Amino acid sequence: MSGPNYVLDKGYTLANSGALQDIYRFMVFAGTENSVVQASAITNKAVGVVQQRVDAADSATGNVQVDVRILGISKVEAAGVIALGALVAPSLNGRAQTAVSTQFAHGIAFQAATAAGQWIDVLLAPPVGAALP
Repeated sequence: MSGPNYVLDKGYTLANSGALQDIYRFMVFAGTENSVVQASAITNKAVGVVQQRVDAADSATGNVQVDVRILGISKVEAAGVIALGALVAPSLNGRAQTAVSTQFAHGIAFQAATAAGQWIDVLLAPPVGAALP
């Protein structure tokens, strides 16, 4: 297993108000440029991938900062089977899934996933249009 490959991480305020925040999930802006929440729709344009887990008690304080990997290689939790080299996008719960034509692709799978819940390396990149070839 390879280690992290930092390129660009940015700190944001977590805006999920008392909910558990799992590690390695896609995040989206939560109304302002300085706060994020976990992606919740397959059409979300993600900001990046959260790099730590936050429990519900800490989240309830409303004053939690999280690191979000915007560019570089990050672990991302798979929503299901993903082929090596596939373009990935957020699923309904912020996990990575193979991108389809109605989604913004956010990276390339550097590892394959054979089942949901596996962490795979993904090369993150700025979102690529909602019309993939």
